[in-house]
Amino acid sequence: MENLRINEKIQKNLLSSANWLQFISVISAIGIALMVLTAICMLFISLTGALGVQSGVFLLCGILYLVICGLYIYPLIKSFSLVDNIRKSMKSFTQDALDKATDDFKTILKFTGIMIIVAIVIYVIIIIGALALAAAGIFSNI
Repeated sequence: MENLRINEKIQKNLLSSANWLQFISVISAIGIALMVLTAICMLFISLTGALGVQSGVFLLCGILYLVICGLYIYPLIKSFSLVDNIRKSMKSFTQDALDKATDDFKTILKFTGIMIIVAIVIYVIIIIGALALAAAGIFSNI
């Protein structure tokens, strides 16, 4: 197999992409932190009965937010690793760092693809369930 060459244009593009990915990752980390704080507030409201609201909704939403945050952590960690490995490989021209970067990239895309498939399946189940309930006349009282 022929050896690939990383010229100056590819190096600049990879380093620029790494900078943008780091920006996106930092913003995502801040978003996850805010979601965790929101989830904690929702759980506090549900457990203490503050604000005189139905606690079940806040409990369910708080738990759901924590699950979503948990799912976002893995690709976020891989994104920071990808940024680090791109920079290492472009500054020191080491094959090992570039190999790790491509592994991180593949992992992020694979995880995202699987999550999209799961989301589509959930949406289809919800739509079929809603249609079945509508056909059964459940929504006729609303």
